[in-house]
Amino acid sequence: FHAAEVMEDWYLVAAAAVLAVFLGFAYLFLVKCFAKPCVYVTFVLSSLGCILFGVYMMLGAQSQSTLDTFIKDLKVDQVLTSIDTAIGNSTNITMSGMGAPTTGNKGADTAIAVACMLLGIAIAIAGCCMRRSINLVVASFAATLECLQDMPILLL
Repeated sequence: FHAAEVMEDWYLVAAAAVLAVFLGFAYLFLVKCFAKPCVYVTFVLSSLGCILFGVYMMLGAQSQSTLDTFIKDLKVDQVLTSIDTAIGNSTNITMSGMGAPTTGNKGADTAIAVACMLLGIAIAIAGCCMRRSINLVVASFAATLECLQDMPILLL
């Protein structure tokens, strides 16, 4: 790559500059329209994500003992191992690890689940308590964007 090549392909550089300005204005418009919804959607999704993962972990903690009892009573692992041996595979198929995620320790699973659900609730409460601050930040961001739209030279 040489600097002389830039002069030969000046139209590509000009097209890139025009595209950059156009995309800059498009970005400003999209941010102005969707800044507030984006912040609130992030709060809702992070809160719901933590709560739902906590519920899922709680199901894993509760169902792990039931699944273990089922596997031990029916000797499912022994049956799967004998089938695996009979067909000549050595993949060692088992029923363990099926279902919701678990550490194997019911107490630890319950603690993780409760911590995740409490974190989700804390995020939701923080979002509600910080609503006024969020609105002020979004409004100041909108004012900044209006300034950039009034002085497009700042985009360059």
